[in-house]
Amino acid sequence: MRQGPTDDPELAGVAGMVTPIVVDIMTALGDGDRHGYAIMQEVEERTNGAVSLAAGTLYKTLKKMLAAGLIVEAGERPAPDLDDGRRRYYHLTVLGLRVAQAELRRLQRQVAAMEKKPLLRLGWDNESWCDSFSHPVERRSTPPRAGEKGS
Repeated sequence: MRQGPTDDPELAGVAGMVTPIVVDIMTALGDGDRHGYAIMQEVEERTNGAVSLAAGTLYKTLKKMLAAGLIVEAGERPAPDLDDGRRRYYHLTVLGLRVAQAELRRLQRQVAAMEKKPLLRLGWDNESWCDSFSHPVERRSTPPRAGEKGS
């Protein structure tokens, strides 16, 4: 299920296309224009190699983002002697910036909600909590108290 930046009704038309790859691309463009290969490098570096965009996936997604008006090809380019003239540079549009900011707010709300859940807090001993159940579908409404099985 895709969840997009639906807190702004004006963005509802693009909400369904906001995928993790789109978020990675918008994040890469969040500090300036980049060409495709530089976007791929930034995503891989930022995620410590956890996300590695294939060229086909990247350019297919860039094409969709261009069509949706989230990005445009940048008008300014580095000096020809410093760059390959075949490269296309991409720039976030005002719409793309608004979508990125709305997605950031949505993710912040999601993180805040998750941090309130005792079982999802970092540092919680989830294995002993899960081992405290005798049946895989049994559920508890609260974490175990001190001295209870699973604490």
